[in-house]
Amino acid sequence: MGFFSVENIALTILGYNISYIELFATILGLTSVYYATNSNRLTWVFGLFNIFLLFSLFYQIHLYGDMLLQVYYLYMTFYGWYKWNENSEDNTFTNVNNKIPLCLGFVLLYLVAVFSIVNLHIYLPNIFNAEASYPIYSTLVFTLSVFATILLVHRKIESWYLWIISDIICIIIYYKKGMYFLSLQYTICLMLAIRGLYRTKRLNNA
Repeated sequence: MGFFSVENIALTILGYNISYIELFATILGLTSVYYATNSNRLTWVFGLFNIFLLFSLFYQIHLYGDMLLQVYYLYMTFYGWYKWNENSEDNTFTNVNNKIPLCLGFVLLYLVAVFSIVNLHIYLPNIFNAEASYPIYSTLVFTLSVFATILLVHRKIESWYLWIISDIICIIIYYKKGMYFLSLQYTICLMLAIRGLYRTKRLNNA
């Protein structure tokens, strides 16, 4: 994959080799999350570039659930940009009124996704030549992120709770996969998500 290969090293920190793709994905990802916590539309711009890098990165390290999530993010990035432009003056986050359909949809999507991702290397061996890594947890991240993005687009406070859980799982998965810089990114994302939750609650109570 040339420049975008995980073997193409940008720098080494404390004995850990950081590839260009991991480095740029981390920078763009953190910038996108920072703007999201400030309810700034630029989150979707930086997120768009981050999507393409992460798609390639996750394919190379066999995190197929995370890889497929980027396809969903691509659509939601354009939709989110449209929605936030449509309501550019309204930065207020609100609560989800009826959480039962949300919970049922979450469980259904998770069950379908985990069955699909676990068997990708069987269905499409020419594309996915290895079994998915951590498919149960990777799919949980996929499901959490799908719903978190939908809620974020509609400025729902519950989105931050889902991002927090997703970030914690990502920190552990990426550390175990040896992607320490990416794990560090999600540690920072976790702190930003906590900040976003605190900020939206504070503004709502102001």
